[in-house]
Amino acid sequence: MTHRFFFSASLAVLFAAAAPAHAADGEKPKWFARVAVTQLTLADDMRLSLAGTRVPEAGVDTKTHYTPTFHIGRFVTENVALSFTGGLPPRIDIDGAGALAPAGKLAEITYGPATAMVQYHVNRGGSFSPYAGVGACYMLVLDVDDGALQDASVENDLAPAVEIGAEFKVARKMGIFVEAKKAFLHTEARGTFMGAPVQSHIRLDPWAVSAGATFHF
Repeated sequence: MTHRFFFSASLAVLFAAAAPAHAADGEKPKWFARVAVTQLTLADDMRLSLAGTRVPEAGVDTKTHYTPTFHIGRFVTENVALSFTGGLPPRIDIDGAGALAPAGKLAEITYGPATAMVQYHVNRGGSFSPYAGVGACYMLVLDVDDGALQDASVENDLAPAVEIGAEFKVARKMGIFVEAKKAFLHTEARGTFMGAPVQSHIRLDPWAVSAGATFHF
């Protein structure tokens, strides 16, 4: 239920922000909304200590996963826009890799990544409009279920993010877009393994590659 609440709250933010915004005739639309499918790939780099002793070659594997996302943005100048991205929080398995491979599934996690970006758009309103952005990404851990790791917990994180993308115009107020975001997220995970305390530092550094439709209004 928690991840459904997070998704519903995010949608409410989108519609509340968009409701009053309509461009006057002859003006370029200031607002845009996007719906997309996003591929998420995590770095899965981990340093793990078991009962205070570093475990060499210990690793995790989260596998590439997909989730629907939405984007809402507004141009504040001719070429500069502010954009927020959220989506349906994915639920993924965290499997052991390397020295932890025999343990199988360590835990199962539901997390909600969201980003806020400042974007610069080139050739705004043209048939092909590339853009780049910088901002921040927040990873909210919504739920963690134990596997081989017992009493598991994973910390939230706030980190810088960058993006690059392009929009292809297909109608006066509609286009299709592709983009790639990179966030520099790290987190701490804790729990017990076979009765011994475990602490790990995980470098996530996710790539989020999205493709979908854009609507201007």
